[in-house]
Amino acid sequence: MKIKASSLPKLALCGQYESAPGESSEAAQRGTRIDAMMRHMWATGEVPDGAEDEIQLAHWACQQLLALGDNHATRVAEQDCRIYVPIIKYVGTMDALNPRGLWLADLKSGQEHDYRAQMAAYALGCMVEYQSPAWTTHLLFCDQKKVVSTKWTLTEACETVQAAADNVGTAPVLNDYCAWCAKSLTCEARVDAVGKTMTATASMMPVAQDTGFLEMIADPERLGLFLSRAKVFDDFREAAEAKAREMLA
Repeated sequence: MKIKASSLPKLALCGQYESAPGESSEAAQRGTRIDAMMRHMWATGEVPDGAEDEIQLAHWACQQLLALGDNHATRVAEQDCRIYVPIIKYVGTMDALNPRGLWLADLKSGQEHDYRAQMAAYALGCMVEYQSPAWTTHLLFCDQKKVVSTKWTLTEACETVQAAADNVGTAPVLNDYCAWCAKSLTCEARVDAVGKTMTATASMMPVAQDTGFLEMIADPERLGLFLSRAKVFDDFREAAEAKAREMLA
């Protein structure tokens, strides 16, 4: 299995993670646009075309890079930000790199997640490439206007990357990245959670794993019936959410 640096945070949480094939989500496309805007602004000093809110986020990212200092040594062009990562034997692309300052930066949009394993991979590659005993990574969470900085030693980076790589193939674990996984509809852990939730709404008692869901989605007639009945389940979910808001208020 070929492991990408960007997959390491997911694999660190669940050894069954596989990137979903096909077109990227709107959230991913938005992140790509903001990243391209940041690179354009940094390289040219010009404001690119695009949605105003995305331009503002890219501008914020550029300001954070400026604040890190040694600006003439900061690279943002993709061809200048690629690094080979030992252990997973993969060439990853950072969003910004400053070899003289011994740091790198990566821009993240959307919800804040734990990208520690990915940053460890980039830091490891940089320490090997530039023969440095330490490296600093800066995560730029543009939607939260937040910067998370971590200073790595070679040992810490190696251990973090190795731990994520060694987790490949272990039992599935529910986590924040489940919706991004190619196995999201067939994962044993998720099927188990759905089956227990649907049964527990009636009995309020723990139940054994319902493996019938995997068989049902392979049967067109039963699948259609399930989708029709699932609309009813949405009504109960909305009622539960309304009650929860009432209780919180």
